[in-house]
Amino acid sequence: MTQNKHNIKVSIIIPVFNSGDLVFRTLDSVLEQTYDNWECLLIDDGSTDNTKVIVKNYCAHDTRFKILDRKSNNKGPSAARNTGIVEANGDYIVFLDSDDFLSESCLEKRIDYIRKYPSFDVWVFKMRIINESGKLKDICNVYPEDINNQNQYIKLFISFVFPFTVTCPIWKTSVLRELNGFNELLLRFEDPELHIRALISCYKFKINVNDKEDCFYYKDKKYKSKFNEQKMIQTIYINYYKFISICLNDSLRNFEKNEQIVILRKSLYHFLRGYFSKLKNNNLHFSKILIKLALHQILNYKIFFSLMFFNFLVYFGYSQSNVGFFWLKKKIFNLFVEK
Repeated sequence: MTQNKHNIKVSIIIPVFNSGDLVFRTLDSVLEQTYDNWECLLIDDGSTDNTKVIVKNYCAHDTRFKILDRKSNNKGPSAARNTGIVEANGDYIVFLDSDDFLSESCLEKRIDYIRKYPSFDVWVFKMRIINESGKLKDICNVYPEDINNQNQYIKLFISFVFPFTVTCPIWKTSVLRELNGFNELLLRFEDPELHIRALISCYKFKINVNDKEDCFYYKDKKYKSKFNEQKMIQTIYINYYKFISICLNDSLRNFEKNEQIVILRKSLYHFLRGYFSKLKNNNLHFSKILIKLALHQILNYKIFFSLMFFNFLVYFGYSQSNVGFFWLKKKIFNLFVEK
């Protein structure tokens, strides 16, 4: 017998940390859902602003909102979301960040889609970027040539071209629990790692390419500026290294050696293009050198990890002194660039 639509409960899991200036819109977008059988689990990650006060106010006015303390000693979105996965009472789970938001019909349309394609485990929808003035920008999703080939999504994720982000899927709660949730060692790129792990575990993904976006990824001036902060760049580096190491030990084994190298080249290329340009003074010339290295010089894992090691040195050298930066630049150039 088919389950009645309105008997299906959805758990929306939102980690919150010092987001008092934006969390109103996020929570209002949950309140405004045309589908009303939901719970919203808010996991505070140690906020020091007024976030917790705001969240408690929503909880007092609607019992579907619940504030939870993080169960793990680990800080970050992975640990917070894992607390939500453990505590969720819903049949399905949607993850939402505290500065992003849902369209009014998001949950209703997702439940309708699940009922239309019930044999899958994860259903993926479109997300669009929106800026501070409310202008709609690009779609976040990227599609391979064969949208039904799960291996092609794995390749995209490892290549650092993320075909979808954390809010795009709606998951069976049981699947997330079988996967043991997010990897708490990762403070960034934790959702691509989970998506890869689910894909290689042969859970069935259904990609909705026809409908409009039903959730929105918020980018303002603060979003751009925070990536120029030294601590943020350092965190990105460290977590990229962890992310690609996990891929090497796990998902890349699904591919032939030559194909692995191609995927790694693409991964490092996209990573460097995206983040080296955000170093102090935006040293574009050096970014181009590193991109060239990624495309033409990575022949095996040893060289790949050597290059990553030098990337760390470059960052720390550059952040401390120009002398250290130019010395390291010369060393890398001599080691890897063909003369």
